Amino acid sequence: MTKKLNIINKMKKENVTFAQAINNGLEQAMTLDKNVYVIGQLVDYSPGVFGTTIGLVEKFGKERIQDFPVAESLMTSMSIGMAIKKKKLF
Repeated sequence: MTKKLNIINKMKKENVTFAQAINNGLEQAMTLDKNVYVIGQLVDYSPGVFGTTIGLVEKFGKERIQDFPVAESLMTSMSIGMAIKKKKLF
């Protein structure tokens, strides 16, 4: 419970951009649940995708933040396999 409250308190800011809000939401979800993964194009790129994934690779590792090529069939197959294993993808 303390971990959850710390994350919520951390997010209380006056002005937050959409990219920061997405980043904070991903970080919160990944901190609270080890079954949450982020897959997509350039999500492991250090500046993040428009700033939405900044710092997530450093905090959660490349195992949970995975870059994928432009191949929708690969992402679909990966998503189905992860869902079968009860993992959550963003």
